[in-house]
Amino acid sequence: MELPNTEAMSIEEKIWFARAIAGMIVADGRVDDSELEFLKEAISFLEDRDQVNGIMAVVRQGKTPSLEARKIDPKQSFIILKYLAELMVVDGKMSETEITFFVYAGGLLGFTSNILTKLWKTARSMLEATKPLAKISAGKNASLVRLTSLSESRCTFRNPRAMVPNMPVYIQISKSGSEEEFYDRVEGRVTGQRQEKWDEKSVSIRVDIVQRLGDQHGILQILFPDRYEVTTVNDRLTPKKSSLTGRIVNCFACGNDAVHFWSLRARSMITKQNIFGIPKYLSPSGSMDFCDFNLLDVTSCTSCGFSTNILENFRSQSNRNAPFNVEQFQEGWEDRMQSLREKIKDPAAFISEERDLEMALLSYDLAIETHKRLSEVADTPYANVRKMASLNMVKAEMLSEAGRIDEAKSALKKVIEWLEPIFEQLDKVEIIKACLLLFRLKVYFKDFQGAGGLMKFMDNYDTEGKLDQESEEFKVLSVSQQALKKCYDDREEYSEEKLKTFHLPE
Repeated sequence: MELPNTEAMSIEEKIWFARAIAGMIVADGRVDDSELEFLKEAISFLEDRDQVNGIMAVVRQGKTPSLEARKIDPKQSFIILKYLAELMVVDGKMSETEITFFVYAGGLLGFTSNILTKLWKTARSMLEATKPLAKISAGKNASLVRLTSLSESRCTFRNPRAMVPNMPVYIQISKSGSEEEFYDRVEGRVTGQRQEKWDEKSVSIRVDIVQRLGDQHGILQILFPDRYEVTTVNDRLTPKKSSLTGRIVNCFACGNDAVHFWSLRARSMITKQNIFGIPKYLSPSGSMDFCDFNLLDVTSCTSCGFSTNILENFRSQSNRNAPFNVEQFQEGWEDRMQSLREKIKDPAAFISEERDLEMALLSYDLAIETHKRLSEVADTPYANVRKMASLNMVKAEMLSEAGRIDEAKSALKKVIEWLEPIFEQLDKVEIIKACLLLFRLKVYFKDFQGAGGLMKFMDNYDTEGKLDQESEEFKVLSVSQQALKKCYDDREEYSEEKLKTFHLPE
């Protein structure tokens, strides 16, 4: 979560921000010890310990610290608002009382209800993207929804309209987030619903499951993942840093069974996105150890060089099959990767959590070559080209922060070269995201003619208004159109001539 520049704030503004953070944490009516620890860390920018202790004392009583209307620098105010929006969903939930407080605090900063609604709905979309995807069938109608809650006996989801009480419905859980593959359906009944207070187009539906659950329904796998974890392959690593988790996986390409796959614990790091949307890791959250996860995000097999940050491309369970044609992939792979593999001077350090910048840059080169090969053997290659571009964007961010700006710019130009010819062939949401990225790159290099073509493409994406307003495609399009407009309005600030790195000056 990006913090505003608290160094540029007055004492009164810092106190207001700290109270707003505290108010958001207490807004849902529950404050546990972990939230108190998080709060103490989050308001540590207050230099006066008495002020910190006073806010903590109010929160321990379950009360909301007092706030008043305050004028703060507009850019700072907007970052404060974004921080509060992200804080609203940091626990994996969003309540109406939290939205109420967010709208209240944003109003005190002078923001309109339209802006506040867009922000909390964006936060809700980000939250729901982490929830199980399911197909709900009722009569002849079927729709894809995100389950906002799930247990062995009940689930809830948002729906654009009310449903008939006690109506029979069927729930099908998606396999691995796919919109095409689903587990067997399970029967349920509509047992409750209510109009959401802050969203007139959403009705929260409660469905009770009236059928005995089995493995074929997929719900038990979500609720009890440990029961379905195969430990013969998926051995856990013990990291030194508390912000990390890790597992040992197998390489499909060569069979190496000692590949280290590192993952960052949820909400363990405070990040800041650069002008292209790539994260920079700033500081740990709470008592976690700091980790620049950009250095570790790519997992590499030191035996054959196969590298990626996609877990499914490794065998993490003994019964998992490769998502690509291994025999085709292996043809010429060893010779192709020899020169890059020879740069791995210390294989043990390369796969450890102590990977340095040079080793990290090498891991990204390995991953880009891996996905280039995957695109050559795939029926639909464009997703791998998109992944190559994504990897190169992170590589460019690391080079930029290391002061190697010319190398970073070369990496950005390579992304344009890869992405521009194929972005319209990507799947739905990815088309929109790739268009926005290309637009930002064009603005950075002051190619306003190219940027204008991309802006026109985005404007014409849904001119007839056919997209379902509850679909992910519509939501991503709305957010991306706003981001594109903001980038265009601020285009002079985003040019390569003005920026020393890929982050706007504080």
